[in-house]
Amino acid sequence: KVLIALEELGLPYKVHWVDISKGEQFDPDYLAVSPGGKIPAIVDRDDRGPVAVLFESAAILIYLADKTGKLLAPGGAARYRTLSWLSWQVGSQGPMLGQATHFHSHARNNGIDAPYAVERYRGEARRCYATMESHLMNNKWFGADYSIADIALFPWTRTARGQGIELGEFPQVSAWSERIA
Repeated sequence: KVLIALEELGLPYKVHWVDISKGEQFDPDYLAVSPGGKIPAIVDRDDRGPVAVLFESAAILIYLADKTGKLLAPGGAARYRTLSWLSWQVGSQGPMLGQATHFHSHARNNGIDAPYAVERYRGEARRCYATMESHLMNNKWFGADYSIADIALFPWTRTARGQGIELGEFPQVSAWSERIA
């Protein structure tokens, strides 16, 4: 999400990969930037040093949009519509589709069969896609225009099959995802 926004905004950046398979997210230097040890995190610098240290995708996306004046309206209904969908991504879409992916794909690939969990989170994933589909029936984007909400919601649609979802069942979401891609 953050890399998409950085590219869309044309901001220069340098990636510092954190190898979570080696536990690098728990190194003291990384925890100083992201106290929960989660990725992503950014340190925005200027000639004098750090300007902002941020963790969590939503906070970073809001910061980058506000910094550039792009992808998020400066105020009013358009801003709050975008922030509402961004919050929905953080509180609903991301967690539910993450669990759907875990139980539908990762757990099964590791020999763990949990039918209740698979069905529960596939149902939650379907509910999330249905919510998006309903919105997109009357709207081109999740913000008033293409925004950080679209950027945040988009990556999960690229892995729908791993969640047990056929994206073609949600034609509006599918078309929206292709517009962004």
